[in-house]
Parts: sequence; structure tokens; C-alpha cells
Amino acid sequence: MRAAIAARPINSRRGLASDWLNWIAFCLLKDAQVLPCEPQDAAAFLDMLIDAGRSKATVEHHMWMLSEVSHRHRFASPFATEEGEIYRDKVHHLPPPSPFTSSTSSGLSFNATKVLATALSMKSPSRRCPAPSDGSEQRRKLRDVAMVHLAYDLFARPHSLVALRWEHISRPKGSKLPKVKHWLKDGRGRHHSMPIRQETFDALGRWRAEAGPSPFIFHRVLPHRADCEPEHISTDQEVGEREAWPHLTDRYVTDVLRKAAKLAGLGNLRLTGRSPLIGAFHDMVQAGYSDAIAINLCGWRVRQAYSRSLRRAVAKRRDLSGEE
Repeated sequence: MRAAIAARPINSRRGLASDWLNWIAFCLLKDAQVLPCEPQDAAAFLDMLIDAGRSKATVEHHMWMLSEVSHRHRFASPFATEEGEIYRDKVHHLPPPSPFTSSTSSGLSFNATKVLATALSMKSPSRRCPAPSDGSEQRRKLRDVAMVHLAYDLFARPHSLVALRWEHISRPKGSKLPKVKHWLKDGRGRHHSMPIRQETFDALGRWRAEAGPSPFIFHRVLPHRADCEPEHISTDQEVGEREAWPHLTDRYVTDVLRKAAKLAGLGNLRLTGRSPLIGAFHDMVQAGYSDAIAINLCGWRVRQAYSRSLRRAVAKRRDLSGEE
């Protein structure tokens, strides 16, 4: 069983482990048998998740976990019986989340973006945690402010944001606005540039003056400017050594947004790395752009992925305009 689970992707293993721990906790609480899973215990476990407000997808994932683990240990699935089929049908018909309730990720609007960037730029060190004397805290502040601005302007997903290079930023002759080259990709596979605000370009300029020689715009800031030197990693004999610059993970984008929201007194916002994308999409729809243009710019190709956000944005626009 360990070999079969180890072959799965890392996120699948983490999800399976988290669901299994929930089942173990339930068994300890209710003095239930862990394996084999009794159908009535499995039903009571899932009912507890439903009563706690867990989504339909979460409940279905726990059902899959119980069936998968039972199968791996050569036990019958707790949902293989007639009662189990009835319960499976019950879960299948759970109502989907309302499109007008808050999603797992709050949108970060244009005004909220400016508030968060201002809060980050005005952040002062606390008495308990004074700023280091090497200037690394000031460099992080410049980087994070530029990141918040650019994430909104580009409708950027975290993995795309941390992969941006300085060579992508330019100001073409005769253009009033700076642009990010080769950012958008149309249906024919052609790349197009994306304009950014002058305020964003200025924030990037302040950060670039302190960023160092790394080709990536957003990278880790290390004490005593240690991030200005790449790490040399040995590879095979043909390639020799390659340079590896200190990089940021996708998770750091979420951490920056949440830290800025807390500093701005907006800690109730449920921000994630997708919040700038969702907020920019809402702003475009509320400004009167057609959903086709907004979808094309934001890169949401699958309708199910944006339908709830689209309906929320349209409903908010109607509330503001007083439309029936």
C-alpha cells in the first residue's frame, strides 16, 4: 500500500493523509473501528462533515479516501452495500454552494490593491522585532509593494508571477504605458504584451535599484545581500554546473497579500494568490466590459472556473446601478 500511495503526486498524498487523520480522530472520539470501516460509522462520519459546513467536494473526497484505503487493505468499501449506495446518492445530490456567497478566495479590487500596497510601504519595525541593520527588511518591503501592484495589473497567478524576469518589463518607444512582453496568449498561440500602470512601473524601479543581479523580478531576500550571488549546483558531466538563484514559492504570494491585509486592518479578507485575478475580473465586469473580453484577458478558458465569479460580479454591478 505504501508503494501505491508513494506513486501519487505530492498534493494527492497530502490530501489523503489529511482525510485519514480526520477519520482516525472520529474513530477515537466515537470509539469506532478504524478498519474495516463499518457503513454506519462511515455515514456518521460524513454526516458530521456535512453538519460542519464542509463542501460537497470535501465530503466526496473523504468518501473516496475511505473506499481507497479499504481497497488497499483488501476490505470491502463501506459504500459497496445497498445502504452505502443510498448514502452515496445522498452526497451526490448535495446542493452546490450559492454563487452569491463568499468564495474560498476574496477578490482584491483596484482600491484594495492600493490600500494594501500603502500599508506595506508604511510598515515600521516593531520594538520586539527591530529591523536588521543590513537593510534586508527595507528590500523586502520594496519587493512586496511591487509584487502587490504587478499581481493586480497582470491578473497574475502566483506561479506566473514568481517566474517573471526583468527582461519582460519594457517601455516601447511612443507608448504612454510600460508593458510586460509576451504575457498574454490568444487562441492562435500568439503572444501579446500587457500594459501596466505607471505607479506599478515606479514601484518596480525602486525595487530594481535594490534587487541585485538576479534575472527574476521576485526572489528571496537574504541577509547581507546573500541573494545577489547564485548557488552553483553540480549536474552531470556534460552540463557541468548550473546557477540557481534564490527563488520564491507560489505560497509566498498568498503570505504577502495576507500580511498586507492585516497591516491595513483588512484581516477579515480571505485572500489567496488568486485574489488579484478575481478582483481584476470583478472590476472589469463592473466597469461594463463584456464577459468574453474579461475571460480572454484573465485567461479563464473553462466556463465552470469563472461562472460563480462572473455571476457575483454581475450581481454586484446591478446592486450598484440599481438595475432590476
